[in-house]
Amino acid sequence: MTVGDQKGLLAIIHADDDAEFVGTRYEAGGDFADVEPTALWSALKTYIKEKGVPIVADIEPGEPVWNYPVYAYRTKLIPRGNKGFGTIEIWFADDAVGKDFVGLKALYKKYTFELQLDANGNPVMGSGKWTGRSVKDHPDFLWYPTCTKPENPEVETAQVKRMLRCAPPTPPTPTTPTPPPTPEIPAITPSELVNLIADQTSDFMLDITVDKFDGGMYDIGEKISVFGKSDKSGYLYLIGISPKGGLTVLYPQNGDNNKVQAGQDFTIPDPNSRYSFSIASLPGKYRVKAIVTDKPLVIGGWDQETSSLTRTKSGSLAMDISNFRWSPTTTDTAQSDVCELMTKRVGNEGDSVKKRFNLKQFAQDEVVFIVKPK
Repeated sequence: MTVGDQKGLLAIIHADDDAEFVGTRYEAGGDFADVEPTALWSALKTYIKEKGVPIVADIEPGEPVWNYPVYAYRTKLIPRGNKGFGTIEIWFADDAVGKDFVGLKALYKKYTFELQLDANGNPVMGSGKWTGRSVKDHPDFLWYPTCTKPENPEVETAQVKRMLRCAPPTPPTPTTPTPPPTPEIPAITPSELVNLIADQTSDFMLDITVDKFDGGMYDIGEKISVFGKSDKSGYLYLIGISPKGGLTVLYPQNGDNNKVQAGQDFTIPDPNSRYSFSIASLPGKYRVKAIVTDKPLVIGGWDQETSSLTRTKSGSLAMDISNFRWSPTTTDTAQSDVCELMTKRVGNEGDSVKKRFNLKQFAQDEVVFIVKPK
């Protein structure tokens, strides 16, 4: 029985669990600001700090539900007169991983709020209001399962648990030994990815183009190849940017070794690759952003294995179809940020990201091309 099989069985027996809720699910015409910031803070403290268990949060404030387990948080409150201005940083378990993935891939978000303080300078519970971008991007509700309950009445929970305890592990396929998973795999957040894309600085020379060169004209559905060279060895990432600011990880894909060698020309996709790049239907100006780093990156909401599911029937990876697993609000925010930052061109937007991930060497370049309407 594979890891994926075990995950599937666990999902089946928990498909209709009874649960305790904090906040209420948003319905059209309801309270979009729910869950209130101090209620979120209190729930995190109760479950994670005091009970030592994770709690599930719907991170999408609108009608869709995007549930993620919360396993860590950090709060900060700065008093100013009779008000407090605070932040809540939350670490979620990202589900953009392969079915047999073992470990913890982190998904990080930071929320801002303000609240009232009493005469002693203590927070007044229930007085919180979301601020800044958190007005439109904050958790909707939180919940914790209290009773295991499968949706299908024919499923016997006890029998499934016995199967999981007794099932021998599937022998591993003979490959290069994989090191054991780390307790946490830090991942680049959507906002950090946008900052890296907008960054205009480099520690060494990196040059890319496409087969029709900068400003080239393509037809919808026509294959696109990227060529380049890096002055230093490192890990190469190619991000496609659509006319509307949509993002797609073009490279690496599942099975790719994205290590490039100093001074050696590269072609992406490789002529022997199982996939190609094209545009499905959206005409306009496209960009390919290339990044080379001295260490491999983990990108939140994206996984090499699951991203292959977004390819077209012909095996083409469409640059106008995002392969990120982001909630609608996160997607909209990233797109608007891309459009804004790519226009500003302020320079070293990615410095904080480089520091957080300890990137000693970083290079970037981009190429622009046009896709003609039919």
